Amino acid sequence: MPDRKFSKLSLNELSRLLKTHYSDFDFLSELLAEVRYRTDFSAMTLQMALHTRIGELERETKQRSHKNTNDPKPGKYSKENNANPEIESLRRQLIQAHEQIANLQAQLKENVNSEEEQLFGHVGLNRNCPDFVIRSVRTTYRKALHPDGHPEGHKREAHRRFVDVEKTFEAIIKLRKL
Repeated sequence: MPDRKFSKLSLNELSRLLKTHYSDFDFLSELLAEVRYRTDFSAMTLQMALHTRIGELERETKQRSHKNTNDPKPGKYSKENNANPEIESLRRQLIQAHEQIANLQAQLKENVNSEEEQLFGHVGLNRNCPDFVIRSVRTTYRKALHPDGHPEGHKREAHRRFVDVEKTFEAIIKLRKL
């Protein structure tokens, strides 16, 4: 059996790790390996988010390596046309500005997930879902996670998960004003 260094962490903690290590391919791969051991709906949602982000990182890596292997064609920004040091300096500044824009666009894309989307995602819901779906999913979670339905040795963990999900649903209900 492989070493599961994240086995004692809750899904909330794993979700926080996804956010803090959003650009670390190897770390996200380790998280994904752990989440695959989890079977509840929230774990499946987190697993899909990890798959998506890992795929994005793989595509970004391929694009970067593809850009680095292509030889630049002589053009208005190439060194061949820039004998003047001032023009060369401006060319470097332009390239740095393009890189900075790309980095800022990537950061903006990371910040698109609002707290509201994360709140709904914690219980596997879309923030645009109808109210009756929220009520139905809450009832299903209550039945599945209620501590009285678990063996004595698992009641503490069941209670923790139950309270965690209830807090999430309370926040959703408050947000929706249901």
